[in-house]
Amino acid sequence: MGLSLLKRLGAKRISIHGDLELIINKIKGEYLAKHPRLRAYKNVVLDFLQWFPEYQLPLIPINQNVFVDGLATSTSKSKIHFHPNNKYEIEVKHRPTVPDNIRY
Repeated sequence: MGLSLLKRLGAKRISIHGDLELIINKIKGEYLAKHPRLRAYKNVVLDFLQWFPEYQLPLIPINQNVFVDGLATSTSKSKIHFHPNNKYEIEVKHRPTVPDNIRY
């Protein structure tokens, strides 16, 4: 969803930071994605990356990624308080990015 949004916004240069060496190296093509589901998601990411003239995939050591881990944990546990005078746009995915991956 993030890459799709960046594409719609017309982003030209992006940086996708990751702390999982396995995932980053699979996207970079340094490791093979053997499982069909992982291979399908990797292909979706690679298709999206073609839209961006410049992109980086830096690997963040997991012990240096405490801030991002904390954000992910806090957002998964937080409630959004809606105010009637504010506009909110929420996109909800009802199916996987790769639809036929439901069987895996």
